[in-house]
Amino acid sequence: MPVKQYKEIELLTALAKLAARERKALGDLIFEAIYEYLEARGALPPQYPMTLRDLARTRIPTGAK
Repeated sequence: MPVKQYKEIELLTALAKLAARERKALGDLIFEAIYEYLEARGALPPQYPMTLRDLARTRIPTGAK
């Protein structure tokens, strides 16, 4: 198995364990991590002054019933 692929599997496994411990969906955990990363780099658009806590409470409607 290539090293890069092994590292990706290792990272996903760690994220899944963290999601289970935090009782969150893996997708939510990844979204929060990306948001924090962008926020730390100052890469979020100024028209969205949400905190991470506000963002975590926000659900985007999917249209599914």
